[in-house]
Amino acid sequence: MSSRFTLLVASEDPVLDGLVQNAPVGLPHEKYLLGNPIALGPLIANSDSGVWALIEPVHFHATRDHLVLINPDQLTLSEPESSALLNAIADLFENDGFSDLKMIHPKQWIAKAATFRSLTTYSSAQAQGRNIDWWLPKDSSEMGLARRWRKLQNEIQMLWHIHPVNQRREAENLPMINSVWISGIGQKEDLQFPKTLTESDLLMGDSPFMKNYAEYHKTPYQNTFAIHQEKNTFAFFNQPKHIWSDLYQAVMDQKIELEIIDFPAHLKSQARQRYFSKNDFSQSKWIFWKKNRMPTWQDMLK
Repeated sequence: MSSRFTLLVASEDPVLDGLVQNAPVGLPHEKYLLGNPIALGPLIANSDSGVWALIEPVHFHATRDHLVLINPDQLTLSEPESSALLNAIADLFENDGFSDLKMIHPKQWIAKAATFRSLTTYSSAQAQGRNIDWWLPKDSSEMGLARRWRKLQNEIQMLWHIHPVNQRREAENLPMINSVWISGIGQKEDLQFPKTLTESDLLMGDSPFMKNYAEYHKTPYQNTFAIHQEKNTFAFFNQPKHIWSDLYQAVMDQKIELEIIDFPAHLKSQARQRYFSKNDFSQSKWIFWKKNRMPTWQDMLK
């Protein structure tokens, strides 16, 4: 019997230019994976108690009149660099109501953040490549928290500007780690996972978050693509088009039944779940020339 291979495709941000002031909190695939709120903090902390926040060391690129958040995945940051930067600001966090600031991954820190529980935040994935003014944390039920966070953020920026790690990075023409990004504030009870993920035998993906999911669910994990005919797999890759030909061949060889979950614009960010077996790629369904031909990845997203 074929195993199931579920491929989650990252969603586009539904926010249109000019309407960012009404931006929904969270990308559609983030809500699919975690529910609402998108509590990445407690997922990564993997703790039974406490309110946790995800803290990411980031680079803000200065344009003529605003700052743009650069995709953290594009930054090269070693563990010694990350540790040195964290140690330099630990007291600032402690003095402003955070506790237990620690590194989980060079690009992922966590801290207990009960004081900031009601702060509305956006993930770096949603804010990247944009003017950060629209995506900085906002007050919800308690006023003044967003201002407190911006003050702390400014203090960190000034301290890191002269930090030896950044001096070395500047000398090597690497982007300076010049700020931090907060998101995913919540507690364990906020987490809501889809059954497709929790019932999988193997989690797979090239994002640090997939490793976090695996550790939380105590599920085997690998960061590179492979077909495991005997295991139901849930995968989330940054560039799924690169694995498409291998997935297609595995379907045609009847090693797997493929499930693709994506979020087409015409469905207004609702998840679309489709299932494919060998028969679904027959000539009659895809109308390719005189014999079956592999559909392109773009064909699959239509």
